[in-house]
Amino acid sequence: SELIGVKRSDNTTSLEYDKEKADFFAKFMPKHIAQTGEVFAEDEKHYLVISKVGDKTLYDILKTSTNPDDLKYFKRHIVQTCAIHELSKDAPFKAVEEVYDENYALKRIQNPLSKYISISQNLAEILMQFYLNANKSDFLVMDSDCTLKNAIVDRHGKVIEIDHESRLLVPQSKEVVNAALYMPTQYGFKLVDLAIEGFTQGKNMTTAQKNKYVKEVHEMAVPRSFELMAYRQRDILAGQNFDKTHLLFHLDMALHFSELTKVGDAYKRGLVEEVEKIKRELIM
Repeated sequence: SELIGVKRSDNTTSLEYDKEKADFFAKFMPKHIAQTGEVFAEDEKHYLVISKVGDKTLYDILKTSTNPDDLKYFKRHIVQTCAIHELSKDAPFKAVEEVYDENYALKRIQNPLSKYISISQNLAEILMQFYLNANKSDFLVMDSDCTLKNAIVDRHGKVIEIDHESRLLVPQSKEVVNAALYMPTQYGFKLVDLAIEGFTQGKNMTTAQKNKYVKEVHEMAVPRSFELMAYRQRDILAGQNFDKTHLLFHLDMALHFSELTKVGDAYKRGLVEEVEKIKRELIM
């Protein structure tokens, strides 16, 4: 296999955990999990070697794709993520449930994004309402961070998962949003419907359960859009390039999905006002 990169961290513990998860999944899905090398340190930074044949991420393919047949790779990615969720239930490493306290939105959104745009206390409170609603979930899974950037498509068309994130137990709605809306693609919000279909397939849900699941996805998409903005802009900053296109995509995503929720109208109006303020700030 050929080297595709390394994962960096300030400590070895998180990387050793990443390696443990990847090596465990690879026992059951050897053709679809990236091989890991050793954890090593250099210049006070710590690295995990990740290798596999292939140089195109799923995002590289879907961001400009005009061929609907390319969606088969996305569907495979969702199927494999479901398999990872199932394997996690019997894994030797145990998940810890994510805690949504009153400071969660500030920690996850305001601090990273403050370098680029202003996140007011009012907006943080609005987003917390969406978080708390979405977190009342019957569908909890171990976080796999299944974004389009964390899946490689090799030259044979195999989809290979390259990152497996933390030990947190999260609503599966967060995984749907991660998979479908991490970055803008040619398929827009259509990927959300495909992700919901893939994650719920074979679960024998009643109509009420399926409706609840979709409701959670819509609610999670609102605050998660701001988190994804923060992560994306952090990555862009590392390359010294600030891209407003992604910020605007995620702001529009937040407004789109808020309209599909049953969260109170006051919260929706407040969100619209806050998003308009941010857009004006970006244009200036």
